[in-house]
Amino acid sequence: MLEITGLKRSYWDRYKNYDSSKKDKKAINDIAKVYEENLKQFRYRRITKYLNEYYDIKYN
Repeated sequence: MLEITGLKRSYWDRYKNYDSSKKDKKAINDIAKVYEENLKQFRYRRITKYLNEYYDIKYN
């Protein structure tokens, strides 16, 4: 497979077991929490601003 994709072995070994789902679940939970707290009135820009100001979390 490495020959087909052209990836180096060291790159593949580093990322083959990487699980980003935990990070994604935390982000989704944080966003949902802010959305529910504010009576479902916040949208993208206000949610990111709120998370940055009150929780010091930066999502894009």
